[in-house]
Amino acid sequence: MKLGTMVEPKLLFKRHFSEIRGIQKERTVTYEVLVDGQNGCGVRIESECEGCLRSDAQTGLTASPDEAKSLVTYLYENAVLLEHWRDIAVDLLKALHHLA
Repeated sequence: MKLGTMVEPKLLFKRHFSEIRGIQKERTVTYEVLVDGQNGCGVRIESECEGCLRSDAQTGLTASPDEAKSLVTYLYENAVLLEHWRDIAVDLLKALHHLA
């Protein structure tokens, strides 16, 4: 069982999910910090399952590279999947900045 690895120099995590018959398919999910000098920092998540690669990315989530790294680390450590990361990121950033 592979648990996950971090690849330097940019913050990038990979998590491998095993196939559990009838419950989940085998897949690999990659979590990455995006740094865009004009639009701010963000996140890219890729999910590879059965030879199909799906990806979603958003820059401009925060101006802080450290905040983006914390966000990606949270998403990775909590095994957040591609389908849910945007809602979770919004909630985390609201909580971090004490927004309603």
